[in-house]
Amino acid sequence: MLAETGTVRNSIYKSAASVAEVNAFLAAHEGAVYMHMIGDDNLAHVAGFGDDQPIAYEVNFGSIADAVARKPFLDSLARHSRVWSNTMWNGLADRMTDEASLIDPLRGWEGLARGFNTTIFQTDDVEKLESWLRTGAGDPVPHGSLRVQAEDFLPGEGVGYHDNDTANLGGLRARPGEGVDISDADGNVRVSWMRGGEWLTYEVTVPRGGNYAVSARVSSPYSPAGTYTISFDGGRDSDRIAVLNTTSHNKQVLQPSGVNRYLTAGRHTLRVSLPADAQQNWNLDYLQFDPVRR
Repeated sequence: MLAETGTVRNSIYKSAASVAEVNAFLAAHEGAVYMHMIGDDNLAHVAGFGDDQPIAYEVNFGSIADAVARKPFLDSLARHSRVWSNTMWNGLADRMTDEASLIDPLRGWEGLARGFNTTIFQTDDVEKLESWLRTGAGDPVPHGSLRVQAEDFLPGEGVGYHDNDTANLGGLRARPGEGVDISDADGNVRVSWMRGGEWLTYEVTVPRGGNYAVSARVSSPYSPAGTYTISFDGGRDSDRIAVLNTTSHNKQVLQPSGVNRYLTAGRHTLRVSLPADAQQNWNLDYLQFDPVRR
């Protein structure tokens, strides 16, 4: 279809096919912009292309000990081609992922640019990556806002939280002895396996009184994904808030809750509750309180 519409050169093509197959494709599609996927298992392809090298290589490595991740190889590659890193999940550039980059760019985007010759990133967090290029920060808390990490719930079953089972199904031993399901998804630490009837309580210290809009950074591949309510300081629950499909358990998205609350300066408690009669299968990264400026 692209050939028929004269738009072959408007796309980027990539594969890990044999050199012969790639050359046959390029011969049949003049003007195609092609990059090659390479790892330790097809390292010989670089020499196979000879003087006619692809414009870029997506360099995939499960560990920085892999041959394709070593500096002499990457330096030689960068002399004739761009180095492309896919940071969408673990194992494509070791653990240097989008989620790790949002916590600390040196653990991802900046580390790859500095130490691995990366000049092209494959990411779903385009706006955050552009912000990092401008500011050097990954996912900073906006000025005047507050952020509460999901794993920082108050302690004690029946006091700080309620979980339907006593085991941590998430597998990350961040809170030993407590049954809330905490997991690590490509560098993102979050509460997972969210199920109906469960609840989490947080302590929030507000430095300045005012109206705050509450959002939640969540993920789920399902529709419906889930429903939750919010209450403050032991008060009544908010209306039910729908968690929207983010396409993947590991694709976290900041979604507004629609809850706008005046909070006095000082300490408050916040409870997130999951109604037992609603479909629930989602993950919570953090809650964010943004000042509502009039």
